[in-house]
Amino acid sequence: MIDYSEATIRQLIVHHIGYKPYDEGCELSENLLSLQQDNPLSPLLLQYFLKTFKPDIQYNFADPDINPVIQEVDQIFENAETIIGSSKKLAELLYETSTHPKIKAGDFYVANIDNVKLYGEAYRCIGLFKSETKETYLKVYTGDQKFGIEPKEGISIKKLDKGALIFRNQETGEYIISIVDSISKGDEAVYWKTDFLGLIPREDNFFMTQNYLSLCKDFVTDVYNAENRVDCSEQADMLNRSIDYFGKNKDFDLSDFESQVIENPETIKAFEDYREFYENERQIPLEDAFSIEPDAVKKHKRFFKSVIKLDKNFHVYVHGNKQLIERGYDQQKKMHFYQLYFDYEN
Repeated sequence: MIDYSEATIRQLIVHHIGYKPYDEGCELSENLLSLQQDNPLSPLLLQYFLKTFKPDIQYNFADPDINPVIQEVDQIFENAETIIGSSKKLAELLYETSTHPKIKAGDFYVANIDNVKLYGEAYRCIGLFKSETKETYLKVYTGDQKFGIEPKEGISIKKLDKGALIFRNQETGEYIISIVDSISKGDEAVYWKTDFLGLIPREDNFFMTQNYLSLCKDFVTDVYNAENRVDCSEQADMLNRSIDYFGKNKDFDLSDFESQVIENPETIKAFEDYREFYENERQIPLEDAFSIEPDAVKKHKRFFKSVIKLDKNFHVYVHGNKQLIERGYDQQKKMHFYQLYFDYEN
């Protein structure tokens, strides 16, 4: 999960990328944007830049030794004062790779961001963002004791068009990249991920482990839920059995997981259908067997809290053994209830 609640933008610069087929070129800035700590623009920009990212979709650089994006990003990581020069080179590189006629002109942001948390671990990261879509707004103004309305064109902060968050492990030097591409389709879709950034999907055991954990959690939220007549105690039990499987086994096998954790043939079919949807939506392949990575399990375990929230009065944390919790309905009080069985209390 990406948590930017405590993040701050240390540096930010913006350039304009012209329409390449018409040789419009780039308009390059010589100055950083001024973002004081109490500037109300800062939290809005953080929300605009970061809220769309899904950390379970991760990439590596394909050719790190010759990738020009890495060279400039490394410069910023090592010396923040180089961000103006490096961001110009990144803007020019993006322009040169924007050859498809459907790729629009837009504003290109390079940000140096502190304290972005990825699965609970704080990182400094470099963000590369491009806004291409403009929207029309209506501005109401006053003058001479009368009101007027005029159209204004601007950037909507509801959804980022394109983005890349580049995390670097300070101990190993390993990069983890998460990207967003909200509007590209077809042939032009590869330019941001492949032509400009030079990325390949991360497909190691860590990647597989974290994606299956995310798949299990999303399946319980989206499918194995009240809309399909599954009560909260059954959802909690499914989450507990899923994380237990990954915690107790060295290797993952899809058939073994389905028989041990899901069990019901109808639910297994629903899980397999959702797995296919998950792969297509994120454009990532999921293998049927791999070695479970303990570090990925450890990082995800905190997000598998099985909590039943009962109105605003009670939270019931379920850690296992579904047989010790029963759900019922009191006809006299016209209210639902849970009945819990236990040996002792602290």
